[in-house]
Amino acid sequence: MSMTSERPRHELMPPPEPETIRYPVISVDDHAVEPPDLFTSRLSKQHLDAAPRVVEDDTGDQHWQIGDERVRVGIQGMSSVGVPPDKRTYDAIRYDEMWPGAVSIEARVRDMDLCGVASALNFPSTIFGFSARRLANIADREVGLACFEAYNDWSNEYADEYPGRFIKQGVAWLHDVDIAVEQVRRNAERGFTALSWTENPERLGLPSLYSGYWEPLFAACVETGTVLDLHVGSGALTMVPSTETPAPAHSVMFPANGMMTAVDWIFAGIPSRHPELKIVFSEAGIGWAPMVLERMERQESRGRLNPDGWPAYEEGNMFTRPFEPLPEPMADAFRRNYYFATLGEPLLLRLRDAIGLDHIMMECDYPHTDALFPFVQDTVLNSTDGCTEDEIHQLAWANASALYRHPLPDVPGFPAVPEHLKPSL
Repeated sequence: MSMTSERPRHELMPPPEPETIRYPVISVDDHAVEPPDLFTSRLSKQHLDAAPRVVEDDTGDQHWQIGDERVRVGIQGMSSVGVPPDKRTYDAIRYDEMWPGAVSIEARVRDMDLCGVASALNFPSTIFGFSARRLANIADREVGLACFEAYNDWSNEYADEYPGRFIKQGVAWLHDVDIAVEQVRRNAERGFTALSWTENPERLGLPSLYSGYWEPLFAACVETGTVLDLHVGSGALTMVPSTETPAPAHSVMFPANGMMTAVDWIFAGIPSRHPELKIVFSEAGIGWAPMVLERMERQESRGRLNPDGWPAYEEGNMFTRPFEPLPEPMADAFRRNYYFATLGEPLLLRLRDAIGLDHIMMECDYPHTDALFPFVQDTVLNSTDGCTEDEIHQLAWANASALYRHPLPDVPGFPAVPEHLKPSL
């Protein structure tokens, strides 16, 4: 018997006052809160009994039942926006307790209007994993694939409710690269310009980046102009130095994942084989990027990339793969293929020239704990000290508009933008 009536409810903060909007923002890293009927309303009758669904236990807590796995609907995993900062725990939260903008697209767009977010790109919630890995873990592969298709269908419908306000991003089946390629192409035909994929498939029990298995997927992204988005944690694990490292430390160490991923993809040769592939590091920040570039250039200038300078593989070595020469300077691939998202790093944006101003974009992380809402405009201003007006517009929206081929929508009440900064798409 449900005990929902006896369960203490989470109290939310009062609605915020609107910000003074000086710059429209395109956020390249937000999250969706998947509706409870996402799969039960879309899967065919033959798969319906196994469809992921929200279930309730006898305490009134809600869980997503995904195959054999049950994942509690929690504040940190689904929606922290609106919950007072000192109450943002890992406790459970029900759908009917969440901030309205987390569960209602109408309320979501009102929140965007309050703080100047013209468009947003949504990743899956933490519940499903940012590359939808929990759907891929469903034992019945046929059901799992049907869930990926349903997720993409829902993402398409969600974006179409408010044309221009959401950049269409899909997910791709992780167990068969040929099916993934078909999905990328099919999604591109209906306006998807982004794919949320995994930083490290090997961590998910899949072929590694070095295996060559994923080359058709990367080629399909180039062919369709699909941007490959790598969200921190999409490889299942973030950097964890100790078995006793507490949970909050993982969030602080998020940038370490971005650094590790950026270097590994270059040594796997992916940017060099696909120079037109656009790769975005989501929620990894930018502060580490100039340091990594400097180390790359130093390695090359000092002969540290001489293949003869490294031991061949021998049993017991920590490195299990012989080092092969890279086809181009690492920094060239880094500056050409990689793009970065920031939640606001005031001092580090002064290093923008080391990365390339046109490769940096804003992210808001709505409705997670790091969400800038409702202080998006304040963050833009505080993060761009010393920037010209044109540079601020680039960081706030123009770079994202160009990368994702997404025109800046006209939103009532938003200021006009410089015409010369609008990319030709």
